[in-house]
Amino acid sequence: MGVMAVDRHVEVMTGCELMWSADEIALSGEIDASNAALIGARIHALLGAPVVTVNCAAVTFLDVAGLRMLVRTGVAAAAADTIVRLRCSPAVLLTFQLCESRNPLGMVLQGDDPVVDGHDGDGPETPE
Repeated sequence: MGVMAVDRHVEVMTGCELMWSADEIALSGEIDASNAALIGARIHALLGAPVVTVNCAAVTFLDVAGLRMLVRTGVAAAAADTIVRLRCSPAVLLTFQLCESRNPLGMVLQGDDPVVDGHDGDGPETPE
């Protein structure tokens, strides 16, 4: 059996490393005003696919410029009939919660917080 090659790209920018393929972007480090526009451009380039995964599990800091970029990306995704599945680190979840943006348009937040994942711990978990 042959193995299908996946075209992956890696980019290092101020405070952050970005790796992307046709339908997924993985970020590590910090997302802030110094790199949010470039990260947003990379995510926007993937919109149009049914689902785009943005893996922020290794993001250690998200400032308001990064949050604004992610929220705007969700709006653009909704307009492109794309769902952005955002895998969140504790730092990313905290920023969304502090800014009361727990249900951004065009995005599904995923993380270790059961309330964010759609389960509050008070009843049976909803099957996916």
